[in-house]
Amino acid sequence: IEIYHKDIRILEDLNLGSNIYSLDLLNNQIELLDENCFKSLESLVFIRLASNKLNKIYLNTFSVLKNLIELDLGKNRIQFILNGLFQNLNRLEKLYLNQNYLKSIKYLS
Repeated sequence: IEIYHKDIRILEDLNLGSNIYSLDLLNNQIELLDENCFKSLESLVFIRLASNKLNKIYLNTFSVLKNLIELDLGKNRIQFILNGLFQNLNRLEKLYLNQNYLKSIKYLS
């Protein structure tokens, strides 16, 4: 699913169906990901959230995404990566954090 160039500011529970493989939210205005926004999208393998305005990501936001292989968080306003944020993402192979305002990354496990 591709949702480009919309004026989305908060991403809440995305009830798009359980068989979604890829979600592209590139170039929106997303500032906040609700902690449960991906709870019904456990099949996701690719997520692109680049070129938004994210500055904080809650600890359990990605915890249900056990199949996630690629996560693009580049070109946002993220300053801190919380310890354990990616803990349950055992299949994650690619993580993009480029062009953020990172001040602290303690652990990426």
